[in-house]
Amino acid sequence: GNVALTWTGAEGKMPAQGDVRADRLDLAALAQLGSRLPLGSATHAALAAYAPKGLVESLHARWQGSIAAPEKYQAKGRATGLQVSALPVTPSIRSGTPTGLAAGSPGIRGAAVEFDLTQSGGKAKLVVSAGAVELPGVLEEAVVPLDSLSADLQWQTTGSQIAVTLNDLRFSNADGEGQAQATWRTGDPARSRSKSRFPGVL
Repeated sequence: GNVALTWTGAEGKMPAQGDVRADRLDLAALAQLGSRLPLGSATHAALAAYAPKGLVESLHARWQGSIAAPEKYQAKGRATGLQVSALPVTPSIRSGTPTGLAAGSPGIRGAAVEFDLTQSGGKAKLVVSAGAVELPGVLEEAVVPLDSLSADLQWQTTGSQIAVTLNDLRFSNADGEGQAQATWRTGDPARSRSKSRFPGVL
């Protein structure tokens, strides 16, 4: 793969800034490299848990501030052969007392995605061919094989709140085919049974 990185350190009131352009990057190799770099325990844990694989065909990203917690950022690109592991549903414990189940996160394999995002939200085009999605805690059989799937996603973030819109979802597998639209947003911790923003409201 090819990578071109530009970095300018903070000076006076000007925050640090970075710009990276890349193509033909192996995600598994990057994740392995990242696990050996001083990126912090949270990043290392996420790389190990999600175990990303696939090929980043193109990427252009730029940011202001620390790369670990940027004040502003923008990224655009395309990845193919994408695979991301799901995280299982786990018991939720608050103050030492079980309060139910904490949501897992979905996984996917056999995907191609084009994305354009900023710190305020973004959009993506998702296509899955001869792959699968994994939805822990949602379906009795968490892994759903797919002959094909396509969808347009848009999302917005306002503070800690996230809203996602799924448009023109079309899918088919050995059990049938269909189409749908959906919206999802984070929940209100004061009203949620889990006392958390997740699993949210569909």
